[in-house]
Amino acid sequence: MTFPSLQEHFDAVEALLTAANAVPTDLDQAPTTDCNQFTVADRFGGVRRMTGQIGTRSVRVVVKALGQTADNAREMQRLHDAALRGVRVTVGAYRSTPIQFESGDAVAPDGDLLTTGAWFSASSTYTFTV
Repeated sequence: MTFPSLQEHFDAVEALLTAANAVPTDLDQAPTTDCNQFTVADRFGGVRRMTGQIGTRSVRVVVKALGQTADNAREMQRLHDAALRGVRVTVGAYRSTPIQFESGDAVAPDGDLLTTGAWFSASSTYTFTV
């Protein structure tokens, strides 16, 4: 049995965020409303079996909460944290470890507010293994 693809992991995380009304969008989409942009990537490592194959797949999820005000960005951050922290996700035939919070930033202006009308944002990183 092969591990699920990164796209399958992306879809599973997107489903969790959608179910929590956390307004998920991909990083390549320009925001038009308060939202949570996110991406999914392989984490370095994994436990090697005696055969030399990796026995687990580690995944990192980076979520950027975006809001038109600082309070809105904090609310987006609260929503994505509630959707992910401690939750187990099923990806294909695999059930993950509980999603762990790894690191995060405080809400701050995202760009030059005076000239671009930029947004407020905060990033959070989560990890899990299947």
